[in-house]
Amino acid sequence: MQQKNFILLLVVLFVLGLVVGVLTGDITGNAMGDPSKSRYGHTSTRSPGQDSYAERYAYLKEIGSNPVTTIEIRPKSVLAGEYINITIDPGVDGARKEVLIYKINEAGYGTRKKGDAGGTGTSGGAGGSITNFCGNQLLSGYKCFSTGTVRYRTDSIWNGLYEVRVFDLHIRDYVKESFTVTWQPKGIA
Repeated sequence: MQQKNFILLLVVLFVLGLVVGVLTGDITGNAMGDPSKSRYGHTSTRSPGQDSYAERYAYLKEIGSNPVTTIEIRPKSVLAGEYINITIDPGVDGARKEVLIYKINEAGYGTRKKGDAGGTGTSGGAGGSITNFCGNQLLSGYKCFSTGTVRYRTDSIWNGLYEVRVFDLHIRDYVKESFTVTWQPKGIA
């Protein structure tokens, strides 16, 4: 008989604890609270417990200055065989470390340049990709979280519109920036 009473007492205490927990919001995360207020006390149209983008990624503020990866190319127009500087600022979720170079045709479609520039974040030669634009800074496997600049030499036979592409892990697509290369026959200035 005492064992039945003890089990009944445990069940009653458990159910009472669940009811109190749900009413105070401690167990289910503000289940009975005001849905228009976030857990930080300010009004919001989000669901209870749903963080804003800025709150969720606040710890990455010093890593990337943009929500999405940006690419800057200097200068935007060069002669074939000259260098360009490619600066990549990864977004909050990072970017893949590989930088791809495409030749853009008249229809606006790109053809990837073959070869490997062998760049490691500081230099690169004529080829179709830079294997790691951020060097060893804040690198997590294939992801890069730190801003990097690569000095890249265009091929001596390139001519036309080219595009730099980096895969952004937040939008899950390539971010693109174009530059122009002008070919001149040797001996003509």
